[in-house]
Amino acid sequence: MSLSDVERQAREFASSLQRVLNATVCRTARVGTALSNAPAGHVTIGTGVTARSAKPIPVGLTIDGTQPRCWLRVEYIAWLKEGYLTVRESVFTLSADPYGREEVFHYDYERDKHERDGYTEAHLQIVGESPPMKTLLTTAGRSKDPMAKLHFPVGGRRYRPSLEDVIEFLVNERLVRARDGWQKVLDASREEFRDRQLCAAIGFRPDVAIGELQRLGHLATR
Repeated sequence: MSLSDVERQAREFASSLQRVLNATVCRTARVGTALSNAPAGHVTIGTGVTARSAKPIPVGLTIDGTQPRCWLRVEYIAWLKEGYLTVRESVFTLSADPYGREEVFHYDYERDKHERDGYTEAHLQIVGESPPMKTLLTTAGRSKDPMAKLHFPVGGRRYRPSLEDVIEFLVNERLVRARDGWQKVLDASREEFRDRQLCAAIGFRPDVAIGELQRLGHLATR
């Protein structure tokens, strides 16, 4: 596959992300792409990304001209695998300032992270204080570690949270205002994401898929 294939699929993905953001909790979000030479063949997709700058920029979560309460930085690093755009890393970072310095939390996905440093590929990290957690860290010999150092597992490679889940959390907890019809937009977009993940899961364990289809009567038992 040529780089043009990577770029085309990345732009289509960026367009879908931008559409979801602006149809739910944003009004002027821009999601762009930037090709990378390290590693070669990879592409960055994110808020504020341009062909000249692969650094994502937080976008204000507001549906009108009012000052946002919080900002969201969205970033994906992907490449083509068997002809399909495949995510190597993704991060959704919520901050209380437009520069991302006052971080609240971030959802990370890092393919093969367990093999590199023992942490789960998909995880949540929360920047905050919890006296009970501080006590636990102290008794575990980690008194100098803040809670932000903890990696909470969230579903693994196939069942990790999506951008739609993060948006839904922010709306349901009344942290941001949403446009009319926001839930319908998220439901449709989330279904597409889950269908892609399902296809990938079937490709990884076709024997399980075949067994379940046979149990349900969709395939003849051999």
